[in-house]
Amino acid sequence: MGADDFTHEERQKILDNNFVDFVMEPEHLEGVEPYPSTSMPEWLDEHPPPLEPILDGLFERGDKVEIIAPAKSRKSFMAMQLGMCAAMGSDFIGIGVEKPQKVILCQMEVKAAWLHRRVRRMVEGMDVAGDEHLRANLCVLNLRGVSFNPLMLERTALDFGAELIIIDPIYMLLDGSENDIDAWRPIVGMFDRLAERSGAAIAYVHHDAKGFAGARSIQDRGAGSNILGRSCDARITLTPHAQDDDCQVFETMNRNYAPREPITIEFNGAYFTASDLPPIKQTGPAAGASRNPLTDIPDAEFHGKVKAFCAEVGLLPTQSFIIKLGDTLGTTRRKTREVFKSALDADVIWKTKRQGQGGAAMIGTPKQVKEFREPEL
Repeated sequence: MGADDFTHEERQKILDNNFVDFVMEPEHLEGVEPYPSTSMPEWLDEHPPPLEPILDGLFERGDKVEIIAPAKSRKSFMAMQLGMCAAMGSDFIGIGVEKPQKVILCQMEVKAAWLHRRVRRMVEGMDVAGDEHLRANLCVLNLRGVSFNPLMLERTALDFGAELIIIDPIYMLLDGSENDIDAWRPIVGMFDRLAERSGAAIAYVHHDAKGFAGARSIQDRGAGSNILGRSCDARITLTPHAQDDDCQVFETMNRNYAPREPITIEFNGAYFTASDLPPIKQTGPAAGASRNPLTDIPDAEFHGKVKAFCAEVGLLPTQSFIIKLGDTLGTTRRKTREVFKSALDADVIWKTKRQGQGGAAMIGTPKQVKEFREPEL
């Protein structure tokens, strides 16, 4: 068919873009709606919506966030601490939280009783058991042994008003090999839909590939297909420290904000705190790494300092006692626990019975414990 097959009037209507009845819609597009589009005048004449940050300068509502670390690096504790800090509106290892957020912690790996113990251990260590925001804003879902249903999670998120949903770990959702990009596509799509429909940020815990994580760039972290890395909006990684076994390098990557400098963090037995060590990642075998010089001092030589510590701070719950004792002595977490056990065995310190059902034992000198047991009338 050519131009000569049309009448003059038909040709004129085509030129005038006014011959709708004559131009037939292609069969394969019949009934297909076009994508919704935004005209440039709308974007140029209106301001974009305000940001809704969860962690300042790192991620916001609707984002997808990865937490990646090697096996046994306490990724779950990191995720739980993130959830608690967001719920309370308190800084997360030096990163600001603008306001208290509604948080769902969805945990699928640890038995409920052990998750309960971990929560109490962290709350006790951080001394936040009485925080009203934490009590109101953190919802824990223990789904170990329960079939995961994304619609049920979406329903829960909407009912709770969730602003952050943490899923730990992501491999529990995988049906297939983690090296297969097609096995990850449904999960990535599910997170996109969940973020879009609930308005919450989605954070998920993922493990590193085998080998030395510090030898890889942050862009290449995470086991299996790299589709997760390409689709996430922010990433938090933990890497073993080159100089101290108790420390890790905390590093972030994000799509929309300025880069943050890596820092060194330390797990004190209950939660992570910032360390003054420079953020030097372990990139190979740790032979020749420097050690804390206090590690080689016999435990008994610290007993005098333990007594002085007790005199200064008084009775403390066990976990808080160990954390603050380590901060005072400057010892590693392992060395602090060894000194603590040695002081108990030598009767330098005593322990009370647990306070109430599931409560903590209190630690102090024998005199402090006796006065606690038999207070003066």
